[in-house]
Amino acid sequence: MVGKPLVINGKKYDKGLGTHARSSIEIKVSDGAKQFHGACGVDVGGCPKGTVSCAIYAGTKVLFESGTLRFNEPAKEFMVPVDGGSILTLLVLDGGDGGLCDHADWVNLRVSSR
Repeated sequence: MVGKPLVINGKKYDKGLGTHARSSIEIKVSDGAKQFHGACGVDVGGCPKGTVSCAIYAGTKVLFESGTLRFNEPAKEFMVPVDGGSILTLLVLDGGDGGLCDHADWVNLRVSSR
């Protein structure tokens, strides 16, 4: 939601992407990148029944799967290897119980060359 803070389990994040299940976001990784870091979780702007699962793909290859994340859980951190110049797909699905209240945040996103 535009203009609203990103908050996962009471922790506010200044930067990131807020979305709703089911969503797919593509990110082009810059040349020279070796790792993609960040975290994902259920935004408290939804309701206490919110559940999501997050995944990161490079083409058809799964780089990260969060499992089911719930409203009152901390963000799930990830660090995945990437090839510079590739395209990553950030996927959010409902937690298996329908999409009601399933607001998700991708936070602290960054790439590194190490």
